[in-house]
Amino acid sequence: MKALKEDGVTKIFKEKISGTSKKKELNNLLEVIKSGDTLVVTKQIELHIFYRNPKK
Repeated sequence: MKALKEDGVTKIFKEKISGTSKKKELNNLLEVIKSGDTLVVTKQIELHIFYRNPKK
């Protein structure tokens, strides 16, 4: 986290996602991210599950 802030990251969304998680932080991210923003992912996550079944 410290290294991200030192590199100029202004917003950090951190979440442990499980198969039954409501993905609150991911939804918060999707509400604020806009064209021209840079998204940095520090750990591989399985977003394809969310996009195939957004109601999960």
